[in-house]
Amino acid sequence: MSSWHIKPQAVLRVTLALITTAFPLLAIAVGGADLLTWIRIGRDNQYYVDHWYLGDAGWWLLVGMIGVLPTVRVVCRPQARLRWLWLPVLVSLFMILYPGMIKYAVMASPHPHEHARHEVRGQLSDLYVELKHATEQGQPWRCISGPTTTLSPYSRAGERLAYQRVCVAANRPTESLLASSAPGTIYIVTSPSEKIVSLMATVLSHNVGDTVSWLRERTGQPVRLTFSLLEYP
Repeated sequence: MSSWHIKPQAVLRVTLALITTAFPLLAIAVGGADLLTWIRIGRDNQYYVDHWYLGDAGWWLLVGMIGVLPTVRVVCRPQARLRWLWLPVLVSLFMILYPGMIKYAVMASPHPHEHARHEVRGQLSDLYVELKHATEQGQPWRCISGPTTTLSPYSRAGERLAYQRVCVAANRPTESLLASSAPGTIYIVTSPSEKIVSLMATVLSHNVGDTVSWLRERTGQPVRLTFSLLEYP
């Protein structure tokens, strides 16, 4: 029988290489995910979050390769000095110390998705303040459906989508509205009898897809901003 004899120095080199390359490999994984998303949105006629995917992919892949290539040199060339591993160490420190970089890496693709939800929430809140202020000023209430001139964070077929406002009656099942809705649609739900106005908005359930859902609170309940027309003259 024969046995393989592995030198302790070789084991040390490989171990150090694997440890120092963890963060650079994470950067390459994030860059690859952004690159795949960019390729996918160019082929599919689906909704997606408008984001700088190709630019982010190039940035992450560059950072990752700066850390990975020296490690490959150390592993593949036994005569290479271990000081080459300082590069992946510096890359790891950069990723740890640079504000928000690790958080983005961990969240990866959902990051633009969450940012889009934040933008939709802001637009919904702005409309709520606008309508409530108009009611307080005694302006006649009139709900108007149609597209707005404000761009939403969503796109389809390479075109940026604008926010849509849709007026619906309160007795219409809200879940039925999702079947034909685009992300970034703001529904103005009115109750003629009780004079109650509620605002709801749709978001993309998953980046690059056609399924929309309601903008939700942290509790999981749909965001519903409500005010009464009876409170004001």
